[in-house]
Amino acid sequence: MMSLLVLRERLRTFYSKYDLYILAVLKFAVTLTALLLINQNLGYVPLLRNPVIAAAAALLCAFLPAGASAAAVGIYILIHLSAVSTEVLLVAGAVLVLMFLLYFSFKPGNGWLMVLTLIACYLHVPGALVLVAGLAFSPLAVIPMVFGLVLHQLGEAVLRNYSMLNAVAADANSMQKLTQVLNGLVQNQYLILFAAAIALTVLVVYIIRRLSVSYSWVVACILGILAFLVVTLTGNLVFDISVRIQDVFISAAVALVLGAAAHFMMLTVDYQGTEYVQFEDDDYYYYVKAVPKLSVSVPDVRIQKINARKIVHTQSGEGREQDRQRTEQK
Repeated sequence: MMSLLVLRERLRTFYSKYDLYILAVLKFAVTLTALLLINQNLGYVPLLRNPVIAAAAALLCAFLPAGASAAAVGIYILIHLSAVSTEVLLVAGAVLVLMFLLYFSFKPGNGWLMVLTLIACYLHVPGALVLVAGLAFSPLAVIPMVFGLVLHQLGEAVLRNYSMLNAVAADANSMQKLTQVLNGLVQNQYLILFAAAIALTVLVVYIIRRLSVSYSWVVACILGILAFLVVTLTGNLVFDISVRIQDVFISAAVALVLGAAAHFMMLTVDYQGTEYVQFEDDDYYYYVKAVPKLSVSVPDVRIQKINARKIVHTQSGEGREQDRQRTEQK
C-alpha cells in the first residue's frame, strides 16, 4: 500500500509540472480515437475516412478547450450523415443543437464525457464511465453521457435502415424517411434502457458518496454497479432487448476498475483515525467529523558519486634510517 501511495504522489507531482502537455496529449488521443471509430462505423464520406484528416482535426482540438472535441465529433457525424439523406441530417442536427444548448446552459466543461461515452458505446461498454461520473461529478454529468449514447444509436439506426434512407424518393417519401429516423431514436428500447441505467447509477453513486459514513465511496461503487446490473438485466428480460449479456458484465467490470482508480487518486483516507469535534459560536453548535487523508512524502533519492582516493604509503624516519644502514652494509 505504501508503494502505491508513493506512486500516486509521484503521479500528482508529475502532472502538476506538465499538466498543460499531458492534457493536450489526452485530448488529442481521445479525439483521434473517436474520429477513427466514427469513420469505421459510419464512413459515408470517403474524404473524411482519411486518417490524416482525422489526425489534423484531433491535433487542432488538443490546443483548444474541452468543448472543441465534442464539437469536432458532432461536425464529423453531421458530415457523414449528410451523405445519407437530408432527413437524417435534420435529425442529427436537431440532436446536436439540443445537446449544445443543454451543454452550455447546465454544465459547460464536461463535453469530453460525451466523446468518451461515444467511444465506450462503439467498444461495447456503454456503462464504463458511470462510476467515475458519479464519484467525480454531479448528476448533471448524465446529460453529455446520454447524448453520447444518443449519437451512437442514431448512427446504428441509420446503418440498419441505410438502403431505405439513401434511396432517391419524392416528397411523399421524405416524411417516411424522417419518421423512420425518429422512430429509431424514440422507440429505441436499447437507448431507453441504457440511458435509464446510466442516469440511475450516476445518481445512486453521487448520493451515497456524499454521505457522512465510513467507506462511502466504496459503498457507492458497489451499490452503483449493482444498480447498473439490475436495471440492464431486468430491462433485457422484461422488454426482450437484444443486449449481449457479456457486454453488460464487461461494461460493469471496466466501470469498477475505473471507479477504483478514481477512488484511489481522489480520496484515500484513514477511517481508523477519524475524530469527532464539537464547538460552538453565538448562533450554532457544530459537530464535525474529521477523517485524515492518507498521504506520504516521496522519498528524495539522490546518488552521490564518491571518488576513491589514491592511498600513498609513506615510511617513518626510523624506517628510512634502517634502509640506509642496510644499503651501506652491502
